[in-house]
Amino acid sequence: MTRPGPRRPGRSVGRVAGGKAGRHGFSLLEVMVVVTIMGVFAAISVPSFRRAVERSHADLAAAHLQTVWVAQRFYRLDHGHYAPDLATLEAAQLVEPTVRMASTPYTYAILSAEASTFTTSATRAGSNVWSGTLTIDQDGQIVGVISHYGVPTITPGYLFTKG
Repeated sequence: MTRPGPRRPGRSVGRVAGGKAGRHGFSLLEVMVVVTIMGVFAAISVPSFRRAVERSHADLAAAHLQTVWVAQRFYRLDHGHYAPDLATLEAAQLVEPTVRMASTPYTYAILSAEASTFTTSATRAGSNVWSGTLTIDQDGQIVGVISHYGVPTITPGYLFTKG
């Protein structure tokens, strides 16, 4: 028969921290505290994440508007006037069809086009939370705001400056 080795002060044989022999795992209270803390973190971070996603959508819409602006300038060089619609720019292979795809959160349209002026819009679609319209004119100026439940909150951060 073997003898146990010398006991170290402060440690009991066969017990783990917490006092009960063979206790493993977490108590229900400990699990609930962790779940509550995770819930608070989620409640704080989810709105910020959604706003960041919407800002990226608005920036992409502004980039698409600038693509149409450049395409309109090329079209005017060749034809002497601006294209009346996006289909005309697509037929001239100046704009990719992906700009008008239904999977994007914005709907794009050329609102007016004359010999020396045009206006193109990107309207937020498919959301009950976000709404608004961004427009670009022949000078490359993007204006508009995207609203969250009717409160203006996002302007595109990706803006082109002529010069």
